[in-house]
Amino acid sequence: MDLIGFIGLGKMGRPMAANLCRKGSRLVVYDVSREPAEQLAQLGAEVARDVADLAERCDIVFTMLPDSPVVDDVVTGRDGVLANMRPGGVVVDMSTIDPRVTDRLGAAATARGIGFADAPVGRLASHAERGESLFMVGAEDAVFARIKPLLDAMGTTIYHCGGVGAGMRTKLINNFLAIVSCQMNAEAIALSQRFGLTRKAFLTPYGLTSVDLPLVERLAEAGGEAARLEDYCHSVEHSIEFQVLFLQHLYGSDVRIVPILCGPFARSTLGPGRPEDDDGVRRFLATLGDLAAREGGRLMWILGVDMAHVGRRYGDGSSARVGDAAMVRVEARDRARIDRITEGSAADFWALVQHKRDDLRWCGASPFYAFLHAVGPVRGDLRLYEQWNIDEQSVVSFAGLAFRERAGRS
Repeated sequence: MDLIGFIGLGKMGRPMAANLCRKGSRLVVYDVSREPAEQLAQLGAEVARDVADLAERCDIVFTMLPDSPVVDDVVTGRDGVLANMRPGGVVVDMSTIDPRVTDRLGAAATARGIGFADAPVGRLASHAERGESLFMVGAEDAVFARIKPLLDAMGTTIYHCGGVGAGMRTKLINNFLAIVSCQMNAEAIALSQRFGLTRKAFLTPYGLTSVDLPLVERLAEAGGEAARLEDYCHSVEHSIEFQVLFLQHLYGSDVRIVPILCGPFARSTLGPGRPEDDDGVRRFLATLGDLAAREGGRLMWILGVDMAHVGRRYGDGSSARVGDAAMVRVEARDRARIDRITEGSAADFWALVQHKRDDLRWCGASPFYAFLHAVGPVRGDLRLYEQWNIDEQSVVSFAGLAFRERAGRS
């Protein structure tokens, strides 16, 4: 059995080395800090005096170190791994470093008759603790075959990406994509605090319906960065277009509208607080409230929304069917939210949305909250509640509600 060396026992290295011990590897460890090495000694590992001592004794050496200069020094330095390891050994660097340094280390190892692999790690320290790390490996086939059982002891997902250097480059691409994703999420959360307005008219088979430009301009000015004049979103968003057809059918095409698309208020859905804690949202909602008070009976409020979105189409791990036990539970939760809406309680409604971070995925949560916040005390009646299988594995719920002022005026 190969004697395994492990250099670098930090937040990631210590639990990975511990998993090698627990799964039967003979292990020699070294770290500049004595404490993690002593912890591993309690699991049966031997503690080396220094890097040279470890390299002289071991057949395969893993390194898990903080940066390129440290890896370079530990592997190629005068008292480093390559200077003291026997030919036929293997060095596996699991650090995330400059791939040009990886290429140089691989060449230096080959020149000494030592195999080399780069195997940078994906996932978190918690995964390392559980032996669930991901490795992106760059190595020749024979080297990969030799080290794979050891990687299996530390992780659950191992990709052989190609020759030396391919693992490191794959990891850097992975990091880049993760950074881009984080930036996109940050932008999405910022956008989620905004309202979309348009000045353009809506053309349907019933004719052209105009937008009330003075009201739109007032909302845009009040909302500042929280209000965007965004024609494209309105051109593809059916939840307003369908309501325009309904209004034209009732009142003719000369009816005027103020179309508002509501972002999902992600900050206050995923965390504490209320949507109006964002200053732009607060100003926009306050202006909506002023319009409601000033225009009174001239305004008809229409909310084009759905409620819960459940099942595989929406990211759940299991299918959903109308009438099954899970959807009966969804209905009970939907109705609890509807009760808060019909009572006119914006705060209590939003508390239910925040529970479990809106795992029901109510796309109508933010329009309902904006409406309740703007119009003040209202009473509502539930006219209809239904669930519909949008496909064989997913369900959407929806309802019809009618509202009136508490004083009794429709």
